[in-house]
Amino acid sequence: MIFELLRDFSEAIAAFPKERPDAKTLGLLQKAIRRESHFLEQHPTTLFQTMWNQCWWHDGDVAASSMQSVNRGSDESETPDTRKTKLFQVLETWRSGKQHRTPGFIWLRSLRPPANPIDSGLIAVFRGHTGSVNSIDFSSDGCRLASGASDGSVKVWDLKSGVLLQSLIKTFTSDELAKLSPQEFVDIVHGGVGYRVPGLDVHAVAWSRDDRFIATASHRSLRIWDSESGTEHSCFGAGEILNDVAWSPCGQRLVTGGNENHVCIWDPATGDVVAKTTCSDMVTAVRFVGTAEKVLAGCFDGSIVFYDWKNDSCEAIRPSGQGRINVLEVASSFDRAAWGLDDGTFTVWNVQTKKIQYSQKLHSGVRGLSFSPDGLLLAVMEDDGSLCVFSLQDGSLVRSISTEDLQGGAVAIAPDGLTIACTSGHCIAIRDMQSDADPREMTYDHGTYLDGVELSPDGRRLVTVGRFDPVPRLCDGTDGKKLRDLSSTPHDARFASFSPDGQSVVVVDEAGLLSAFDVDAVTPTMMSSDLPTDRLDRPLFAPDGNCLACGSREGAILIWDWPTKVLRTRLDGHKDWVNQLAFDTESQTLVSCAADQTVRVWDLQKNRERLCIVCESEGWLGVTCVAISGDGKRVASGGASMTVSLWDANDGRLLNEFRGHRQQISQLAFTPDGRFLLSASQHEPEIMIWDLNRGSCVESISGTTDLSALAIKRHEHPWRWIGRTDDSLIETMDGKTVAAWFPRPLASVTAYPSGRIWAGSIDNHLCIVAIEGNMPLPGVIQQPEKR
Repeated sequence: MIFELLRDFSEAIAAFPKERPDAKTLGLLQKAIRRESHFLEQHPTTLFQTMWNQCWWHDGDVAASSMQSVNRGSDESETPDTRKTKLFQVLETWRSGKQHRTPGFIWLRSLRPPANPIDSGLIAVFRGHTGSVNSIDFSSDGCRLASGASDGSVKVWDLKSGVLLQSLIKTFTSDELAKLSPQEFVDIVHGGVGYRVPGLDVHAVAWSRDDRFIATASHRSLRIWDSESGTEHSCFGAGEILNDVAWSPCGQRLVTGGNENHVCIWDPATGDVVAKTTCSDMVTAVRFVGTAEKVLAGCFDGSIVFYDWKNDSCEAIRPSGQGRINVLEVASSFDRAAWGLDDGTFTVWNVQTKKIQYSQKLHSGVRGLSFSPDGLLLAVMEDDGSLCVFSLQDGSLVRSISTEDLQGGAVAIAPDGLTIACTSGHCIAIRDMQSDADPREMTYDHGTYLDGVELSPDGRRLVTVGRFDPVPRLCDGTDGKKLRDLSSTPHDARFASFSPDGQSVVVVDEAGLLSAFDVDAVTPTMMSSDLPTDRLDRPLFAPDGNCLACGSREGAILIWDWPTKVLRTRLDGHKDWVNQLAFDTESQTLVSCAADQTVRVWDLQKNRERLCIVCESEGWLGVTCVAISGDGKRVASGGASMTVSLWDANDGRLLNEFRGHRQQISQLAFTPDGRFLLSASQHEPEIMIWDLNRGSCVESISGTTDLSALAIKRHEHPWRWIGRTDDSLIETMDGKTVAAWFPRPLASVTAYPSGRIWAGSIDNHLCIVAIEGNMPLPGVIQQPEKR
């Protein structure tokens, strides 16, 4: 349905007079659909929501104060302020029509601009892999893109429409499984989805010159797929994990590089290895250069080998011991090669003269390289997501392409030279090759991943903490605009917490220093500690706001008197890292858990340990999470054993054990009435609700949520936010009715007091999302589509 709509847009744009101002509007609407085409294909009822959240901000009045426009060298007559038909007017008219036809219709409205403005260079995003995308390659006609990922699949995409044409997954028969070694069988089953999706990463994909076949390098096999039918044409055992594969210019040979230091030349027709050499370390990248008789190989130890396989001779182009070769690429003319290292250095090498043309060092490791079809440009992708294009004539920077990605991956320039594809995590972004960086600069997001989003109790303010960032930011809770930086030390901030009255923020940095900020003051109060070299963990306020507790790496727990900011006491007992703390509702009892496999109950009136519970089955991480019931009579603990244990807080008796999680338990919460206990696991996120009277699980939820809000506000809030692998959904608190979907999962999601707004993060971008409309009527809102 959505892809048919995109085709209609393409036909309309082709027929629409380009001189009309509305032509730009039509093009931007099409781009909005292309960016979320795969989400819309699954959830077509979210079309209006998707268009609003991307397009309204482009020229709405609020957008002008949320973004800083920069000069892009475009025609001033087509700027958002002067275009005749503004996008936000189109969206407002659309919303009015929907409200008239369907009063109270439910949708999710973003209260902040998107990370990628609609007029930026991002054209489309391909989603469908469930693992990190390791490799991408364009077909020679530029119409298709192949991708290989750690989910064990190879996918073929139509570049123009974004339609997934093929999903190539190796399916093992019982006979094939019987031939596998015990270790190979374990690797396959480790994939977690039976035999259909084996846990064998696809490390590299490569189109044949005639586009008929796709070669893939994976666990211990070289596979060749028919690109039209999607069937496996042939499979050759390699005897080692293959890291890379490439076709020869004539298409008569394949070259692979593997973990056991081998470079192999294959006959794809027979599967025979016609030549083989051994390098000094595992081979990370291989390419044919010059003719089909010569190969360039990059190794883990940093060496580059020039291999003449016809004459069985090797020449060291670059010695070992100078960094790791991450990627190696050749120009379409096969006369130049480039390689990139983990230290950020990339080098361009002339194949004919065997001399380095030039070399440069960038800020972070080089993850991807791609030559332009005319051989004049080289695109370089760094570990941190920076994408730069350099001139091959003099090595100068031609342009920096904005990606808004914080995790760099593979990169490939399309054969027409107009678009460029790059990977980040599970996704593939298609971008305009001519676009420059930062068409509109965001004024409030961090330059690194957001590790924390903390909401004040009244929902009026937010604090965001960036990874490896010394400056947390205090933001307005209504629109996320930065109010000011909370900077007090040069060390990276780790945690931030609001006081119960919402008037103060405590920040803990990497050095274990605590800073207390009044939300209306500029100068912080430094809080003293008797552990100057120790790193403290997440601070926790007592419910009455009179004290602040913080655990440490060495096992000590520090308690400060909050009104005076003076260290009140130190609680010693744990022998290892304190993982989590919890207060009872009266602020008289503190419960702690640590890597020493113990749970300890502390009497805060007497400042002493009241009880120690030993949990010997939790592994080297110990007890990772703990909670105490509102009446202070029961304590819950969890960890790597995937078991929730319920203890008597007075004598330490084991009252019950709850099993059902498939991964380590990371969070626990009692409901205020003490009837239910909620537990959450990580890696394969799952939330389980346990009835403590019956001793059984009453609901299992796949995904992530604000566990505290789910536990405390179950009977007050109408909605709950559930983050899944690729998207999120809003459903009623009983889980029976899904009201809306959102195209991304949010990290650190937190619910506002109203229960109708949520804040969280996508990479380095702060998101605030509100549900619009009335409570859905029974039977009107459908359950989510089967995936």
